[in-house]
Amino acid sequence: MASSFIGLTGYKRSGKDTAGAHLVASHGYTRLALADPIKAILAAIDPLVEGKERRTRDDDSGTVPKKALDESQRIINAISGEIARRGLLVNPTEGRIRPATKMARILNPYCVPVHKDETDRLSTHLAAVHGDWNQLKDEELPAHREIRRLQQVFGTEAGRSVFGEDLWIRLLFAAAATIEGPVVVTDIRFDNEAKAIRDAGGTVIKIHRPDLAASGDIHASEAGVSKKLIDTTIVNDGELERLYVLLDTVVGAPVLAA
Repeated sequence: MASSFIGLTGYKRSGKDTAGAHLVASHGYTRLALADPIKAILAAIDPLVEGKERRTRDDDSGTVPKKALDESQRIINAISGEIARRGLLVNPTEGRIRPATKMARILNPYCVPVHKDETDRLSTHLAAVHGDWNQLKDEELPAHREIRRLQQVFGTEAGRSVFGEDLWIRLLFAAAATIEGPVVVTDIRFDNEAKAIRDAGGTVIKIHRPDLAASGDIHASEAGVSKKLIDTTIVNDGELERLYVLLDTVVGAPVLAA
C-alpha cells in the first residue's frame, strides 16, 4: 500500500500535471489519477467524438434508426464488459446490463454519427498522438473539446451517478494498494475525493495560477474543492523553477537527482 498521499487540485491548465511530474522526478512519488480508469474505459469502448443526440423515432419511417440502435448496443456491450472486468458492481445481483444501459443513455449524444457516411471515433485521435491523452487538450480544436467533455460526462454524469460518488476513489485506492512509497494524485476535483485523500493521512494542495483566464467551463468537475479541504495553496506564476521551489518547501527537499 502507498506510504503517503498528496492530492493536487486546481482548475484546468493551472499546472497540476506539471507539479505532479516534479514530485515524481525529484521526490520519488508515483503518479496516479482518478481519470486514469476513465480514459482506459473510454479507449476500450471507443465512442464517437463527433456525435449528435439519438432520436427516439426516425422522422420518416417512424422507427428507431438502425444505426442508432447498433451504436447504442455496441456501447452497452462494451461498457458491460468493462464493468465485469473491473468488478465495478456494488450489487452484483443487479447484473451489469442495467447500469451499462444507463451509462450508454447518458452518452446518448455520442451514439449517432453527425455525417451519414463518416464516423469520428476516439481511437482515431488517440492513434494520431500515439495514445498520449495530454496531446488531446488543445481547446482551439473542436474534437479536443469534445474529447474533454466525453471524459467529464463519462466520469461524472455516467460513472458517479450510476455507480456512486466514490467509484473512481475506490479504483484509485485499489491501484494504490499495489504501490510502495508515496503517491501523488494529480486530479482532485470533488470534495469527497479531497476528503478521501485526507482521511488516508494525505495532504491536499491547490495549484493556483493567477494569470489563468476563466475557462467558462461550468461542468461540475470544474467547480473546485471547498477551501476547508485544502491544506495549502501554491501559486504558479508560470515560472517552473519557482513552482518547484514552492513544492519542495511543502514536501521537503528533493530526494532524487534532477
